[in-house]
Amino acid sequence: MLKTSTIRSWMTALMVVVFVGSILVWYATWPRLSSELILLTGDQGGEYYKLGQAVQPSIQRRLDGEMEVRVEATAGSKDNFDRLIAADASGKKDAAYLAIVQGGSVPLQRLTTVAPLYPEFVHVIVRTDSDIETIYDLAGRKIALGLEGSGERLTARKLLAYYGIDADELQFNDLSFSELLKEDSPLEGAIVTTGIQHPRLIEVLRQRRYRILSIDIGPAIEMADPFLRTIDVPKGLYAQNPPIPRQSVTTLATTAYLVTSGATDPRVVNAALGAVYEDSLPIEFPSLIARDDAPSWVSTRLHPIAHAYFHPADQLGYMATVLESLAAGKELLLALAALCYLISQRWRKAIRREQAQQFAKQKDHLDYLLQKTLQIELELAKCTDANRLKQFLHDVTAIKIKALREFTDEELRGDTTFSIFQRQCDNLISRIQLRMLDSQHSQAVALQDDDSRNRNSQRADLEVPE
Repeated sequence: MLKTSTIRSWMTALMVVVFVGSILVWYATWPRLSSELILLTGDQGGEYYKLGQAVQPSIQRRLDGEMEVRVEATAGSKDNFDRLIAADASGKKDAAYLAIVQGGSVPLQRLTTVAPLYPEFVHVIVRTDSDIETIYDLAGRKIALGLEGSGERLTARKLLAYYGIDADELQFNDLSFSELLKEDSPLEGAIVTTGIQHPRLIEVLRQRRYRILSIDIGPAIEMADPFLRTIDVPKGLYAQNPPIPRQSVTTLATTAYLVTSGATDPRVVNAALGAVYEDSLPIEFPSLIARDDAPSWVSTRLHPIAHAYFHPADQLGYMATVLESLAAGKELLLALAALCYLISQRWRKAIRREQAQQFAKQKDHLDYLLQKTLQIELELAKCTDANRLKQFLHDVTAIKIKALREFTDEELRGDTTFSIFQRQCDNLISRIQLRMLDSQHSQAVALQDDDSRNRNSQRADLEVPE
């Protein structure tokens, strides 16, 4: 039958194993920051790259130097998306990635959004002396749509599709709108989707050789595309006297998003959010979407850390849900409490039963030792041999020491039988010691008598006459 002490020993060993194992698992699975954070942007002359350079020092500072933050120029949104997906699929942890992409240009459902950055306006630009009056007139013309891999090219193709225009039929469609800056540019116009502070866009429009077309079916496109919304380019946004544009122009806007993969360390996401919303970035980028307005600009799923950042009240709602769940499950909790109480009661009864059995066993053993001392006492009454007395003394002392070592239970030591046993041992030891002293004294007297008789005999022999 298993003893409760054995069960306790097993449980203690099990708890130690579980504790040590938990510590090892926690240490092994604790997320460690990668050595490098790469911020994927766009071409070096663009707004994505400019924004990346603006937030890099703040992210670096917020990560306390644990990672090297590097801004990298790329071909644009599609290139950034492909690199994020490839890095996530490889499973390598040597570098973490953040990227800026244009909403609607890549399948954002495969990534998580950290923050909406700023609106990007769709600018349909044509020469001022051109006969192009509407977007329908762009069919077959020399219109730049942007470089391969860029978000603006994908958005431009999407816009033309709404108007029933085949983008592949446009001439020079693979060029960048920067070609409009050249005096000998063959282009008649371009479709540019970018922020209103793009330096090359401002330079193109301030030449006053180009005008912006209105997107007249914007509301219909907005209803069909979750990433596009109707917006006005206000009169004089890019220049004054004369104003550019000359009057307010209706167009569409998408959003530049800061995105990452779902596996990115929360500390990186927190650092990025702080760099965007808690420093002086709005001074350099006035069109930056404010933190309070950010949730309304997100058309895809947020990173969990970003969701908690933009919706702090949801954490209170989560706690309320937990409390409601606890209230709904109070019967179950009461049942579990009752079960724990019954188990503890049975455990205590088992311990008391085992203690009683142990006590009875030790008491029987104590009775056995007491009987042994009584047996020695009976033999002592008939013993006069000194060596035998020494053996009795040794046996009684050994019995007493054995009892003191074995019987540690306080209840047993307070029992009358144990007191009787101790007195019996002490009295018996004293009697044996006295008997040994008497035996030694008797032997000494006998020796003296023998010596005296010997001397008397010798004296008598000397006194006999010759």
